[in-house]
Amino acid sequence: MHPAVEIIGNRHQLKSVTKSEKSLMTIADNGGGIGFVFGTAFHDWKNLNFRNHSICLQVDDNPEAENFLGEMRCQPLEAVADLVNHLSSREISLREGDFVSTGAATVPQPFLKGSYVTADFGIIGKIQITFV
Repeated sequence: MHPAVEIIGNRHQLKSVTKSEKSLMTIADNGGGIGFVFGTAFHDWKNLNFRNHSICLQVDDNPEAENFLGEMRCQPLEAVADLVNHLSSREISLREGDFVSTGAATVPQPFLKGSYVTADFGIIGKIQITFV
């Protein structure tokens, strides 16, 4: 298991479109996924209470992002099982070395060129990113 920071965004700016049209374009643009920054592997994860594990995500000097906790956060193994079952129904399988994202743990935060991001996952690890 690796802590990770997902970089989301769109390659285009849509003006004068409905919310529905914007959502469809985001889905068509890889779901808004631009990339991931992965932290060091954490091996002692089996006894973690993922639904209530707080993460401190902060961009620059802005307030910390609100956590999705409790029922708002998935159990990672349940998310992976759902994905494997869905892919299997389409005769697709995961390969050794594939990474699977199991969902956001905090409210997404905006950043700009030059922003400094700290994601502190507590005992799981810490990721620091500077956008240049």
